[in-house]
Amino acid sequence: LAPEITVALLSHSVENLIVVDENQLVVDYEITGTDLTVFTLGAERAVIEYDTATLTSKEAEVWTLIADNPYTTSVFLPQNSTIIYLNMMPTAIDTSGTGIKLSLYSGEG
Repeated sequence: LAPEITVALLSHSVENLIVVDENQLVVDYEITGTDLTVFTLGAERAVIEYDTATLTSKEAEVWTLIADNPYTTSVFLPQNSTIIYLNMMPTAIDTSGTGIKLSLYSGEG
């Protein structure tokens, strides 16, 4: 219920950033470097979503995701993706829908 919170983004390069509260209402924010300040105005929960290309690398046909996430994180893989190796087991793997969703606790990546 704080009037604002500041969290570190996983990357310095973010696109399509949106923050919503528990009622799916858009919440105002400000980015300073890799810090995101969310003006919650008493919201009980804030969900932050954004796109970034800096957490992946590609060698031939294999993409690698490397992230040291300080928060509980959801990673959405593109449609028709196949997981061939996991260095740590995610909290959950959801294959319902058209893509794959990995749920990661903080520190997993």
